[in-house]
Amino acid sequence: MNIKLHNKYEVYYKNKTYTAYNTMLKTVFDKIKELEPYNNYFAFGTGSGATTSSTTKLGSFVASYANETEEIKANPLYEMKVVKSKLFDEDEANGLTFCEMGICASSESDPTIYNRVVLTDENNNVVSITKEAGSDMLVRLTIYLEITSSTGGAQFVAGNNPLIMQILGENVLTSKVLTFKKGTNLMPNEVVYRDNVKDSVVFPADRITYFLNNFDGVVIKYNCDYGLGEMLESVVLADNTPVIRFNALTVKNVSNETKNCTKEDNNCVKVDRLVQSVTEVSQTSDGTILNAIENTYASSFGDYISSPFSEPFNNQTTRFVSKDGSIIAFLNNSSFYFYKNDNLRILPIDATAFSAYQVSAVYMAGDYVLAQLSVSPYIEVYKIENNVLKKMAISTDSVNGNVNFALSSLDFTVDKLNRLRICGIDNSGFGKCYLGTVSNLTLSITSAVASTFAPEKVVALYKNNFCDSLVLFISANATIGGLSNLSYVQLVNENGELATDANLHALANNVLTNSTAVFGTNRVVYSIKETTYGGSLLNSYYFPEKERYNIPYDGETAIWVSHDFNYVIKKYSGNVFKIFSNIGFNTLEEFEDNIFATIDCSSILDFEFLKDTLIIFTSSSLKPIIAINLNENLCVLEGLNSESASEITVAYNKYNLLGSSLTENVEAKLTLTISGGSNNGV
Repeated sequence: MNIKLHNKYEVYYKNKTYTAYNTMLKTVFDKIKELEPYNNYFAFGTGSGATTSSTTKLGSFVASYANETEEIKANPLYEMKVVKSKLFDEDEANGLTFCEMGICASSESDPTIYNRVVLTDENNNVVSITKEAGSDMLVRLTIYLEITSSTGGAQFVAGNNPLIMQILGENVLTSKVLTFKKGTNLMPNEVVYRDNVKDSVVFPADRITYFLNNFDGVVIKYNCDYGLGEMLESVVLADNTPVIRFNALTVKNVSNETKNCTKEDNNCVKVDRLVQSVTEVSQTSDGTILNAIENTYASSFGDYISSPFSEPFNNQTTRFVSKDGSIIAFLNNSSFYFYKNDNLRILPIDATAFSAYQVSAVYMAGDYVLAQLSVSPYIEVYKIENNVLKKMAISTDSVNGNVNFALSSLDFTVDKLNRLRICGIDNSGFGKCYLGTVSNLTLSITSAVASTFAPEKVVALYKNNFCDSLVLFISANATIGGLSNLSYVQLVNENGELATDANLHALANNVLTNSTAVFGTNRVVYSIKETTYGGSLLNSYYFPEKERYNIPYDGETAIWVSHDFNYVIKKYSGNVFKIFSNIGFNTLEEFEDNIFATIDCSSILDFEFLKDTLIIFTSSSLKPIIAINLNENLCVLEGLNSESASEITVAYNKYNLLGSSLTENVEAKLTLTISGGSNNGV
């Protein structure tokens, strides 16, 4: 990673401002090389000779004064700088005459300086200032740090980065020795927030060296023998705080693998860990090519995420989560806040255009957000583009008019042509099932069926490979053919029209009866309901096979599931929690590591799954929300044809990790240069 320092001086005296830009000197490299501070004092002199990068002293030293840190910004997501200033009041330093300045590390006479400027006017003539009694004078220096390139992908860690502060000249580090650890987060090589490393493997400090590179810059170099074990991520720490991270997944070429697998329950196939991509799926017996949905899941945790949200949310804050778990919205103080989990990063979404007025519920899928209103027009649609929530100018066709029916249930999904399918129930009379399609910014009611039963719930699956925009209108207490109390389902068939399915009567009864919530996503429709045991029972159905699978009770007192139904958390007596993966195998698989052993479980109030991150709500006033990444490095194929053979052959590309060979060694460098500039007097 290459970084650059440059600076600006400002002198405010007698209604005039003198601004100067000049070169950081090579002397600063010696300080940065040892991670020592260098900006504590301003030195003043009367020399007017030219400055070169090899200058070490003022031309004619007069005096030095301690300065203060006025402002510091050390987050690599934004401008990185430190502002040092000294205000001379009307009775201070009177008679001080100077035309040159520099920063230094001590109050010693004629000190080594680390930058130098000579004040000039607009004609490039040297300007001399004499501080007089009765007049204030303000001197301000801004040192900027700029990332010019990131060769190899290593990046500074986002947040208040102490290494950046130290490079800017501040004295914040207790120890000047950097260390590094093995991390497990699969985040890409981008600037991300990064909490401390959960893995306990610490590499020797003597693997990190500092040296001057022909006086063209300073290099902080760290190298590691990855033979100590496979490496997903390298994290450099200063004072035990992550300051630089590097994802090592893509350093080595992927390998081509072929594996024979046996189908599990619900037509799932376990493939392998660290699969980059599946290239072909076929029947082992005759090579027939099969369609399948590639999915990833976790059986262990990564590391914690620091500061997942920008607002002080807690368990009582109203929240909504999208069907695929990628977006979460909070309603706090009459305003909505949206966040998107993208590649293990929780990013805020600019929701300035989103109005909270009369919003009764929020539904989300993919990059679309649907707001249900209690007043006309009753529905508003937004789309996320470049992390900005933009309102879509949806109109209605002339036939159907406004969607202003009384909705007792609402849901929506996105079809394979990226069209919105909005479904709802008008519960007047026996009820009417509506299916609307948004195409070219026009909402049309493509189906409006007056039901012969009282529909209770509409559920739309998002990204179901069996049926484009599978939508189910469900009743657990219908009257059909003169017989009452029968369960019933109407669904959107493969032609996109409403139809009935007698095979799903049992689903309607099992999913709806006594349920507290009903969800639909990917391949599964499921509900949560209280049981006589005090916990909750989940009834679920997988599509296309329509196979029922319930999570077995084993003494839990409460249960939580992810929106994609991939994970289950159970609470047992005595504040004991366990987390399982649940990938349609009819068997829960407990995680390999017990994250709850590191948390005060008595403070846990609630959970939310935000895609590949677990959000834990606690009663702690200091940290009401804990976020930890799920190590989703396991691959599974779902949605295979139920009639395909049980033996499946899978061809795929697999990541090769550093450290798989005992002789592998990797070296990373952080190279710092300085920039030149000019003087401008005003």
